[in-house]
Amino acid sequence: MFYFAKNFTGDESNWNKSDVIEMNSLFKKANRFNVILICNIGKAVYMDEIVSEGLSFNQPVGSWDTSIVVTFQSRFQNSIKFNQDIRDWNTRSPRNMLNMFNGAKRFNSMISNWEVSKVTNFNYMLNQCSAFSR
Repeated sequence: MFYFAKNFTGDESNWNKSDVIEMNSLFKKANRFNVILICNIGKAVYMDEIVSEGLSFNQPVGSWDTSIVVTFQSRFQNSIKFNQDIRDWNTRSPRNMLNMFNGAKRFNSMISNWEVSKVTNFNYMLNQCSAFSR
């Protein structure tokens, strides 16, 4: 939707997202985007690359309902400033976490408690996360 909208900084808090199923690449490459994403996203199944390459993005997303999301591929890839607490995300459904934080250099959130038994692809998930030490 805002793919490559380099200067998008708009407020999306009034958007009704309650019936959205696919949010892939919603803010991908929106380099200046750093707005709190207030999300009633309980029906979202696909969230690949939602803020991938969002160079400025670092907002709290720990309250997102991720219980039925099946793929987290490249979700925060190259979002170099992203470092938020997401330890409480429900990760029982995803099968793919390929590149999820690849290049998110400041990411260091506790994720060791995630349930990831269904995930079949972790390739490059934490690649180039130079701050990650958990």
